[in-house]
Amino acid sequence: MTRRLSARNSLALGLIFLFPLSIVVLAQENSIQRIKRLYEETGKKIELSEKGIEDSQIAGIFCNELVVNRNSHIWPVVGNYEMTYKFYYELAHTEGHPYPDRLRKVVMKSSMSARSYLAEYLFDESGALVFYFAKPDEPPIGDEPQRVEQRIYFAAGRPIRVINGEKIIDSPTAKDRELAREIIKLSNQIKLFFAKSLELPNG
Repeated sequence: MTRRLSARNSLALGLIFLFPLSIVVLAQENSIQRIKRLYEETGKKIELSEKGIEDSQIAGIFCNELVVNRNSHIWPVVGNYEMTYKFYYELAHTEGHPYPDRLRKVVMKSSMSARSYLAEYLFDESGALVFYFAKPDEPPIGDEPQRVEQRIYFAAGRPIRVINGEKIIDSPTAKDRELAREIIKLSNQIKLFFAKSLELPNG
């Protein structure tokens, strides 16, 4: 009888410890699903906007584009180089914002000699970075190892899921967290640059 009670107590204690953990896992998965929906919705708006299609039921999205070194002329030391930024933004629909200025997504493409690189930054309604995607050049150059696509999901400024190629990491390592901090720092610089670009003189 005592052994039976002891087993039941152990099971109860195990459930007590697992319950909070399951709540955290569920909250994390819900956050990731919301980010995926936001990514798809934003992508759909961008696709319609670039086709010149506007609908009263779809919030308008605008695009500013910056191209550094158009036509990829040779830069000293660097070689052939070109960098393109596309800033996708919309109207915030709040008092005091009569003009569109809410950044939703940034697509950055670069080419340097034989290398190419694509990065995407997705922001939520509050302006917080929620998703980062990077795709290096393929195939690798020379004897370099194959570099993989990378995805990072963020919540409250912290990485909650890191995907390197096919590898999914739901408990980011110290190295992952350090990389996430660097990406957030870069995204803040990009946001500042975008805000300054809207202050350019009209005349």
